[in-house]
Amino acid sequence: MLTDEIWDPFTDALDHEPINKYLGVSLGTLRVSGAQRRRGAEILKRRKIAAFVVTDDRLIRGIATAVGWLGANTKAYPLQDLPTVIESLHAEPRVHLQAMAAFEELSAQLGEFPRLQPTFSAH
Repeated sequence: MLTDEIWDPFTDALDHEPINKYLGVSLGTLRVSGAQRRRGAEILKRRKIAAFVVTDDRLIRGIATAVGWLGANTKAYPLQDLPTVIESLHAEPRVHLQAMAAFEELSAQLGEFPRLQPTFSAH
């Protein structure tokens, strides 16, 4: 279970940073309590932040779907869809490449995840 010491700064940032989209990528299982999930959902809903959750963990995708039932704009995708999801955020190509590079670095450190290819040309 994720502790409040970790969760609270995350939700505080979600509540106060000038964002309208959030991309969360999980390379494994992440457990949050019902209260933590409700707080995150309330912030997403109140601030009208679109959340995109990318993971191969079915439980996490189910939680993202349940957060949507609480009124937040959340969508969940399998890990293989990460390049397409990043592209759908309409970020600059530089941001797309940075996000993919960060994912590649993490997955290389963990040694468990396939190499994913960007879905666009950065030229």
